[in-house]
Amino acid sequence: MKPVSIARWILRAAVAVVLLFALLPKLMGEDATIAVFETVGQSLGMEGLMEPWGRYATAAAEMVAALFILIPGTAVLGAVIASLVVIGALYAHLCTPLGISVAGDGGMMFILAVVVLAACVATLFLKTQES
Repeated sequence: MKPVSIARWILRAAVAVVLLFALLPKLMGEDATIAVFETVGQSLGMEGLMEPWGRYATAAAEMVAALFILIPGTAVLGAVIASLVVIGALYAHLCTPLGISVAGDGGMMFILAVVVLAACVATLFLKTQES
C-alpha cells in the first residue's frame, strides 16, 4: 500500500471516529448537548427548532458523513458533508454566545471541529493527487 493511500485511510478514519463519538451525546440527549443547541437556537432566533430538531439533524448528518467517508467511492461526498457540519459548528462557537470553551471543556469541541475540517480538506486534497 502506498504512503498516500495509508495517509488517506488514517485521515478518513480519524474523521469518522470523531463524528461518531460526537453524535452519540446528541442522540442520547445529554444535558450539555441540549444546552448547546438551546443557546445556538436562542442566538439565531430559532428557539424550539434547534433543540431538538437541529440536534437530531446534526447527528444524522454526522452519521451519514462518517459512513460515507469510510467508503472509498463516497469518501469525497463524506468529506464535503463533514466539512459543512463542522463549519456550522465553528460558526456556532465563534458567532454565537456559545463561545469556544463549552461546559468547561477547555475548547475541546472547538479544537476537534478544526481538526476534522483540516482532515477533510487534506482528504480532498489527496484525492486530487490520485493518478
